[in-house]
Amino acid sequence: MTIQEMQVQLDHALSTAETCLSAAERQKRNLTDYERQVVDSNLKAADALKPRITEAKANARTRTTAELRAVVGAPTRQPLPTSPSGKGEPRLPNTLSLEYHEAFHNKLSNSGPVSAALYEAVSTTGGTAVPVIVNGKAVPLAPQDSAIRRLATCISTKSDIRNPQVLTRATAALKAETSAFAVAQQTLGSFTLSAYLIGLQVSASLELFEDVDLFNTFLVADAASTFLEVEESFFVSGSGNDQPQGLLGNVGTGVTTEPDTAGNLVSVDAIWALIASLKDTYHATASFLLSRSTALGIRRAQIGSGTYYEPIFHRENGVDLLAGFPVAYSSQMPTAARSGTPVLFGAFDRGYLIGDRQGPALLAKVLDQAASAASGLRDILFFRRTDGRVKDAQAIQSLTVAAS
Repeated sequence: MTIQEMQVQLDHALSTAETCLSAAERQKRNLTDYERQVVDSNLKAADALKPRITEAKANARTRTTAELRAVVGAPTRQPLPTSPSGKGEPRLPNTLSLEYHEAFHNKLSNSGPVSAALYEAVSTTGGTAVPVIVNGKAVPLAPQDSAIRRLATCISTKSDIRNPQVLTRATAALKAETSAFAVAQQTLGSFTLSAYLIGLQVSASLELFEDVDLFNTFLVADAASTFLEVEESFFVSGSGNDQPQGLLGNVGTGVTTEPDTAGNLVSVDAIWALIASLKDTYHATASFLLSRSTALGIRRAQIGSGTYYEPIFHRENGVDLLAGFPVAYSSQMPTAARSGTPVLFGAFDRGYLIGDRQGPALLAKVLDQAASAASGLRDILFFRRTDGRVKDAQAIQSLTVAAS
């Protein structure tokens, strides 16, 4: 099964589960037994597909020119007939076949049978006179959910930056008259915001560039989507050693909760407990970060809890809100499971820092003098140097499902 087919199945599973949940939410009722089975089976299917898609993408090889043609629908060019002497301009444009040329020439010279039928769906007798037109806009694959670059603070860097941070603060105490003041010191630390190179090389034929208008635009958009997805995986779970530091395991521990009585791994009570674990000073810009399957699980828990008239999860002006805070989706966030951390909540702009060397633009370099140019290929290198670090662990809290 291809990555595209698995992605379609994943989208279908999430959409089916959301349809059942939306119907119950609109009608302010519990899920029926059948709807509960549909939601559970589709969420289970989505959770199973997610690691398979990730593994398939990791093992994916670079697409060949023929495969790129299949993506954008560019027809393969055929050699064009030239004048009888073999010199000069082609006698026909490339939208006409050699067979049609011969049949049409026989008709004009009365030297052969009349076979140049001027209608479509004819293989070698004139039907290919109808031009083949390639749409100038290729249809891209749907990008994965990526939110951290949008939520965090992003800066441009010219070199590595050492950032000081307070690890522990001094504690004030009551003082009796004429007694000495308590002596305390803050504990300081630091982290270094560096830059790690993420790159991609794409090869495409000269014919492909000529046959598809705006191919460069399509190629850049496709590459940008790929970069966002790769960077998101590091921003969520990167080790911090020779790669960006991920949020998981490096922010506040927040809460560890049990599933509710209906078996929902992330309960409504767990969400309230997570909100309470974040200090009030961070609430002004706080938001939730989770996967779409986890969000559907929370909506399922909401329906079972009977909170119909004041739902904890709802949509307002096209924005999903959870307890009044905006929800951001990331395909790289873990799904809800025992010992997993499926939800993060906090002020990501204060808690996470992303540094892009020489700015956030995706840089590209065309290698038109490479060895492959002799074969009619053009290589394009896309790259960006970036790093991400947790700046203030208290600004972001995590929700972990108890191990047992």
